[in-house]
Order: sequence, then structure tokens, then C-alpha cells
Amino acid sequence: MLRTASKADFSALAALEAEWSVEPWSEGAFSSFAESLGAHTLVWEEEGNLCGYCTFRFAADYGELFNVAVKEDCRRRGIAGNLLSAALSLARESGVRSFTLEVRESNAGARRLYESHGFEVCDRRKNFYKSPAEDALVYLWGKR
Repeated sequence: MLRTASKADFSALAALEAEWSVEPWSEGAFSSFAESLGAHTLVWEEEGNLCGYCTFRFAADYGELFNVAVKEDCRRRGIAGNLLSAALSLARESGVRSFTLEVRESNAGARRLYESHGFEVCDRRKNFYKSPAEDALVYLWGKR
């Protein structure tokens, strides 16, 4: 089930974030993000289990995607695609004309996901990521 995250989810979100991120957001970071203007966090829940989430922000007609993550044991079931589709739907409803994100160049699975939803590579950020150092590909959905 897709829904908007609540404060009660921040601990589970931080735990899920710690499973995959080298520099994970803390519970406090999720709380601060939720309080920022234009911020959205969507979660996918099954039988009371938080399986995945998506964080993004809108400002005027521009959106920025920060994270799409799914628990290891919930992957390969379309959850990331559902979260991303919901974020893009909300973007359209909110008048967002363009959406950007950064992704590790080596993250082929994420790149396929974004490309399947209409994102295209528009730039590269040299050594954007640390641990290990790697370039980020900047993806754009919509128009600049």
C-alpha cells in the first residue's frame, strides 16, 4: 500500500536507509526533511512492514528526487517503480515541469528504473560520491 510517511515512520526509514547508504539519513534527518518546504516522503507498506520509500521536493515547477529505496527482501516486485510513478504523478498534479536526480554511474538497476520512467541523462558530476569515489549521472525528467 502506498501512503505518505508520518513521524511514526522515521525510525523505520532510517533503518532502511542504513541498509544501503554509505552516508544514511538519520531519524532526525527524515524529520527535518519532512518539515522543509515542498518536501514529500512516500512509503510502500505491506502487512505493517515498511518495504520502501521515496523522498523528493518540489519548488515552483521544479522537482528533485533524493532517494528511492526498497528493502532487500522486498525487491524485484515493482515497489520502486510504483513509488517513482507516484512521485511523478504528484509532480504533474503540482505543476512540476522538470525533475532531476543524481545516481551513481555504476548503479545499473536504478538507471534502468529512471530511464523506464522517462528520465534522461543530462549531465555528469565528477567524483560526486565518496566511499567509493564515483561520478554521478544527472538525470532529467520533463523540460528545463
